[in-house]
Amino acid sequence: MRAFLLGLVLLNVVFLLWQMLSDEASIQIPKTVPGVKLLALVSEAKNVDPVVDEAAEIKPESVIVANKNPKEKSVSPIIEVPATPASTPKPLVKVAQSICYSLSGFAQKKAADDALKKLLTRNYIVKTTVVYPQKSKFLVYLPSLGSLTNAKKITDDLKKKKIKDFQILALKGKDNGISLGVFRNPEIAEKRVKQIAALGYAPILQPISGKPLNYKLQLNRKDKQPLTVAEQGFIKKSFKNTQLKQKKCTS
Repeated sequence: MRAFLLGLVLLNVVFLLWQMLSDEASIQIPKTVPGVKLLALVSEAKNVDPVVDEAAEIKPESVIVANKNPKEKSVSPIIEVPATPASTPKPLVKVAQSICYSLSGFAQKKAADDALKKLLTRNYIVKTTVVYPQKSKFLVYLPSLGSLTNAKKITDDLKKKKIKDFQILALKGKDNGISLGVFRNPEIAEKRVKQIAALGYAPILQPISGKPLNYKLQLNRKDKQPLTVAEQGFIKKSFKNTQLKQKKCTS
């Protein structure tokens, strides 16, 4: 009997504890707590309002829309670029070319130089050129100095000025003259003439073939226009035994 009563007491204690635990479990937790996002189970997703985070809002232009029909190819948008206006080509300006003339037939350099000076006073552009005989060698020399003694004085002076390749001539008409070299190329001969002339002497360039040098003038008007009939007549009358011809201009 005593054991039966003890069992009833224990049963009542267990029942009371069970009720206390049941009351605590029935206390509801608030749906939302400030500052804490509510988590929803998958099964409850239909009944839960979506929570939108304003800071993580997706901008419309960054949204990628999936192609509903995989067979349809996505087409990239066509961007029209405004055409760059073509630059208008500049009109070609034709540069007027000078019309030049050759005045040839001067047997002496002095005559050619005198003609050049006269034409320059009439506002022409003029220059002198030398006509060398073809297939000829060219002698550069100082004319006869009268005696061998005078010639030696000149050669001594040339040595002091470090001039090489010269000798005293013993040719008829050139006795005691000084040869400064024989050249095949007339341009090199002209350089030799300028070199000796820079020392204060007056060297002469002469073709050995016997054919004399000729001189001619190239001239043109400053306005690049052709010579008038009157101008051509004046030139022919002023310089007799010469030939005036139109030619291609050379620098």
